[in-house]
Amino acid sequence: MLGMYLVSDAEFTFEITRTLNFKLFVLVILLGVAIALAGVISFRKASTTVNPLKPETASSLERVDL
Repeated sequence: MLGMYLVSDAEFTFEITRTLNFKLFVLVILLGVAIALAGVISFRKASTTVNPLKPETASSLERVDL
C-alpha cells in the first residue's frame, strides 16, 4: 500500500502499443495452452486420470518433480 502511494505521484508513464499488447496476449494464451497440454500428455502417458473429481478411475499416483 505504501509503495502504491509513493508511486502515485511519479511522473513517468509506461505505454504499450496496441500491436505489442496483442502479441503479448497471444504469447500468454499460447503458453497457457502449451502448459495445459503438457499436463494432459503426461497424465495420459502415465495411464492415469486427468479428472481430480474421479480418483477411483486412476490406475496409479504420479509424483510431480518441480
